[in-house]
Amino acid sequence: MKSRTILVLLIVGAMTSVAAADSWTISTHYLRLNQSVPSGNTDNWGVAVSYDWWLSPHQTFALEAVGSWDNPAELYGGGVNTKFHLSPWGQWDIYGGFYADYVHAKGLPKRPVTGITGSEDGWIYGPLVGIRAPMTPSTEFFVQYQYGWIDGNGLPKAFDEANWIIFGFEMKI
Repeated sequence: MKSRTILVLLIVGAMTSVAAADSWTISTHYLRLNQSVPSGNTDNWGVAVSYDWWLSPHQTFALEAVGSWDNPAELYGGGVNTKFHLSPWGQWDIYGGFYADYVHAKGLPKRPVTGITGSEDGWIYGPLVGIRAPMTPSTEFFVQYQYGWIDGNGLPKAFDEANWIIFGFEMKI
C-alpha cells in the first residue's frame, strides 16, 4: 500500500508540474535486466517522459515516468533524476548524474523457490551519463546510459541489476 501511494504521488507530481517546468523530454530506451538467479537476462524496450527544471546553469532536476515491456517482464513507474552539465551552453553538452525510479514489475515467471509471485515492486537507482546536441533553438537530441542497482520490496528477488540505453528529445517550454 505504501509503495503504491509513493508511485501515485510521483505521477501526480509529474503531471501537475508541466506548467512550472523549464523543459520536458520524451525518450525511448533499451533495458537489460540481469536476473538474480542464474538464468539469463530480460531485454525490454520502452518509453519515458520527464519534466526538467534548471536549478543552476549547470544542474537540472527532473520528475520522470517510465514504462518498459517486451520480454517477459513489464515495468511501470516513476522517479527523479538530477544531472550535472559540463557545458550547458555549448554545441555539445556532456553530463552525468544520478536517478532513482520506483517501479512495479508484472508478468514475471512465478518461482516458489525464490519467492517471486509474478508481480514485484522496488527501486532501480544509480549513476547516469549522457551527451546532448542541439537540433533547433528549442529542441535537443540526447543519448544517455544508466546503470541500476535494484532494491526494495520483492524486485531484488527477480533482478539484481539494470542497464539502460536511452535516446530521445528535450524540448524547452
